[in-house]
Amino acid sequence: MPMRRVLAIFAIALAVASLGYTAYWFHVAGLLRKGLESWADQRRSQGWTVSWSEMNTGGYPLHVRLDLDTPHLANPSGLAWTAERLTGNADPFNWTQLRLAAPGRHQFDGPGGHMDVTVASARADVNLDRRGIAEDATLLVSGITATGLTPEPLTISGLALAWDPLPVTKPDHSTATVRFSATAHGIMLPELPGLPLDRRVTLAEITGRIMGVLPKGPLTESVPRWSAEGGTVELDHVTLEWEPLALEGDGTIALDPAGQPLVAMSARMRGFGPLMDRLAESGTVEPSAANAAKIVLSLMAKPDAKGRPSVPVPVSLQDGALFLGPAKVAKVPQINW
Repeated sequence: MPMRRVLAIFAIALAVASLGYTAYWFHVAGLLRKGLESWADQRRSQGWTVSWSEMNTGGYPLHVRLDLDTPHLANPSGLAWTAERLTGNADPFNWTQLRLAAPGRHQFDGPGGHMDVTVASARADVNLDRRGIAEDATLLVSGITATGLTPEPLTISGLALAWDPLPVTKPDHSTATVRFSATAHGIMLPELPGLPLDRRVTLAEITGRIMGVLPKGPLTESVPRWSAEGGTVELDHVTLEWEPLALEGDGTIALDPAGQPLVAMSARMRGFGPLMDRLAESGTVEPSAANAAKIVLSLMAKPDAKGRPSVPVPVSLQDGALFLGPAKVAKVPQINW
């Protein structure tokens, strides 16, 4: 066969393949766009507000991308979120795996007030099933600055969240329905008068499970119902490095009849000596009681895996206060449902 004919056949085949792929790409882009619009319509029928100023597609030929300008989402309870832009990317041949990005400014509104948040980067990876329902999701955010709820900004160097719904075979409070994790590092708190700890939290890390099925509906209704039916959050591992305190432990979170959190944890604590000194200096604990506690805790201390003295201590949250053993460490604001 003459080379000219071979090249002509190859060019025709390449053109047909290119046209076919282009048609397929637009088909997938249309499916994603239609899926988003269908999801938005479903939320609106449930009382949500879902909007964006403009939607555009792009990314051809390697990706399918949806760009939403000024996306806005608000639930029936009054919690609302608005961003500058939200971008979603998918592989044309595996469009059930989405990567979302939303750097820049975010605004949150709710019963507790208004909060402005700026982030250097924000990326979420979401795996969908064939029905378009999220199977699991992870979120990575860096360079966070939040203002509005406190006189001074709250900053966080990095935040990582993971949410993994589990198959439900027995929908009661003894069944884990979601596995989750949250890690934050480099947290700089606003000035909190009377706080016996540093403003900087080096590390806060939680892994756990949600027990029981959260009913559908607004959070103001579904969370109290879930709690009344025995729903709890099991904390499988908690790590906190907040000078002079460091602790590791596990425990349970529940809600009291007023919808406020109740926390009971078993933990091992380091830095108990400097902490008691600060509690005495702030007037939270009498100096004599602080000295007595230091002696008792020193007698209870045992080396941890790295040879550092640590003591077992119960950690609890109730009646709007955080306790380490019998010592009240800090007040905790109420949740306004």
